[in-house]
Amino acid sequence: MEINNSKITVIIPTTAEWKRFDAIKRAVESIRKSSDEKVLIIASVNGSKFHLEVCEWLKAQPDVIYIYNDIGSAPLAHIRGRELVKTPYFSFLDDDDEYLKHALDIRLKILEENQNVSLVVTNGYSVTKNVQNIHYKNMCNVNEDQFYALYQENWLHNCNHLFRTADIKIEFFKNYVQYLEWTWLAFKICIAGLKVVAMDEKTFLYYDTEDSLSKSDAYNGTFPKLAKKMLAMSPPKNIKSQITYKLAEHFHFYSVQLLKSGNVTMSLKYHLKSIFQYRGFKYLLYTRYIIFPTLLKYAA
Repeated sequence: MEINNSKITVIIPTTAEWKRFDAIKRAVESIRKSSDEKVLIIASVNGSKFHLEVCEWLKAQPDVIYIYNDIGSAPLAHIRGRELVKTPYFSFLDDDDEYLKHALDIRLKILEENQNVSLVVTNGYSVTKNVQNIHYKNMCNVNEDQFYALYQENWLHNCNHLFRTADIKIEFFKNYVQYLEWTWLAFKICIAGLKVVAMDEKTFLYYDTEDSLSKSDAYNGTFPKLAKKMLAMSPPKNIKSQITYKLAEHFHFYSVQLLKSGNVTMSLKYHLKSIFQYRGFKYLLYTRYIIFPTLLKYAA
């Protein structure tokens, strides 16, 4: 496909494993149905788990550009794909999710009619065990205060956006984090002062599986490191408060998990971290669950 004939590029980061083949085909077909415009697809294959037949199928598609990186990393696959974008607009789609019909047309209309908008995000559906639920509950809040709304509900997702290429440059994808990369990207877009428009229209299906990366321990343990990077960029005072409040929540979560596993010392450490964050005092009463069992243990 000629790039000059396309307005939009969609990047699919994928490991191209055999077990994902049907989902990859579904994702590609959903992109084709998502716009009346010609859409260019970049399959950014990464890692060593790929299956040759899957790769050959991708290479054979007339609207797909196939690229490969031997390092297995979704954020790095994003960068490799973004490097090749020549169209005015671009987006991403995970290989196990899909766009709904005319999803990209709906997003494109906003960007073409509003030259001051750098990014449009939409609502969609999460699919868990074949049950669809609306993914976002508060999309309207984004248009009121996009930076503050980010800490109420992360409004940027792998399949709900369309970027203006001239504004969302490749630098936004560098200095990445391995997990929570969409929260980090949304933060950088906000702190750069770029305008985001949110729509409650449903344009995607996100398949929430039991082995989703978002459920992994590594994913859940990323936020404290990410918070440090965010705070280092000197966000507005109200945003700094939201970041430290989220830190309190995460530290409390770790404390509870550690106590359940019997690691009282580390549980107490994270508990103290939680109560010294913004509004962390609400966890103060949890102290009794750590201290009292410990005293009883030594008293016995």
